[in-house]
Parts: sequence; C-alpha cells; structure tokens
Amino acid sequence: MKLARHDLVAALSLRYDHYSSQSMFEAACKRANLGDLEHYTASDVAAFRAALATLGDRLQRVDDRLDSLLGERPAQAPQATAPMPAPASADSTPPAASSLPAQAPQATMPMPATETTKPEAAKPLTETSKAPEPAKPAQVTRQAPQAATPLAAPSTEAAETRIVLSGVELAGGDALFVCGDSSSLGNWDPERARPMMRDGDDWIAVVPRGEGSFKFLRRTEDGDVTWESGENRELGAAVQIETSWQSRSS
Repeated sequence: MKLARHDLVAALSLRYDHYSSQSMFEAACKRANLGDLEHYTASDVAAFRAALATLGDRLQRVDDRLDSLLGERPAQAPQATAPMPAPASADSTPPAASSLPAQAPQATMPMPATETTKPEAAKPLTETSKAPEPAKPAQVTRQAPQAATPLAAPSTEAAETRIVLSGVELAGGDALFVCGDSSSLGNWDPERARPMMRDGDDWIAVVPRGEGSFKFLRRTEDGDVTWESGENRELGAAVQIETSWQSRSS
C-alpha cells in the first residue's frame, strides 16, 4: 500500500493550516531522509510519522487519518451465530421411554373426620357496624415545568497565534524555525523547533497561543544553527505577531 504526497499533506491539514501543513510535511521528510517523492510506502510513512512526532504535537487526528489510509484499523470479529435446530420430520420416531423403574405410589393417610358446624346467620347491620366508607383519592399537585437553562455557545476563537517574520533572505537549502520554552516550541532544543514557511517576502508559523518566550533561528543545509540576537520574545495572548529578525546591529 502506497500513499501519495497529497495524502500526507491532507492528513496534516487536520492539525495545521494550509501553509503550515506544507511546511511540516517538508520538515518531516527532510528529518526522515525521505527525499522529494510522489508516493510513499508503508515503511516510508512510518519513518515520516516518527519524524513528525519530534516536530509537532496534538497529532492524534493526523495519526488516525494515516491509519485509515493505510487500512490498519482492526476489523471486528464476526459474532458466531447459534445453529438453527433441524426441523422434526414426519418419519422421526419419538425418543425411547426412560429406562428408570417406576416408583410405587405412596399410600395416602385418611383425613380425620371433623365436626360439622352450622353457619351462623348473617347479623343485620347496626349503627355501630356500618360498612366502611371508601377512601378518598389523594390529590395530586402538578408543578409548573421549569425553564430549561440555555446552553452556552461554543467559543469560536482559535487558540493559536500566527507569527509573521519579514526581512529575512536565506541561501538555498537554509530554513527558519521558531524555538521557545514550551514543548510545542521545542523547549529551546533547535532539533525540535517549529519550522516556518515562506509566504511571498514573509515567513509564517502558527503556534499554540499562551504565555511563553521564543526566538527565531536559522539552520543551514549542513545543519549549522544561528540564533537571532536580542532579548527573548514574549508570545502572550496575541492573535498575530508581525516582526523582523533581530540582528546585532539593531
């Protein structure tokens, strides 16, 4: 079973936007030494997923999609059906009578004679022996139905921040990354940093929104890493951050 290039990118789109999906695909292929292929075997996909796990987080939906494409979901075992009993035919003979010996009937003891008594005559009702009055039915009090509490509308605000970096020119084979003090940004490990994707003259990365520090780094094709200068940046709760590379002269 082979998966096409667009199948892997489409699976990544379940976690990232269009630009980040392409960027994560290229970064994972490069880390897994897969090269630029049109189709990937099951072993290639396994290496791709292992490399992807070191670059991103919250990849459960991506893994489920790849499992579905590879047909690795376990099939449910069919339930065994009980065999239907064979219908009795007209020629079938009744089962043989039990071979156990019949037990002799036990003698019953005669019931002793009892004295016969005459029924007493019904006594007329008196004032003190009147028939009881029927019980009155209990009164049922109906409660007014309570108004249903309206459900709160789900929040549509995306919990991600879009980082736009401008004014950076890279040599062929070089790449830009975002690295910070959270697990989604690599915990300051350049090997686990989040890759950025070029969009015209800008570089784009989508990261989880929240408090934390980060910086940009540049990695050459040979693996050399260069961090930007200046103080650490703060992510905060911004929806979008537009900035430029910090150089020593600035």
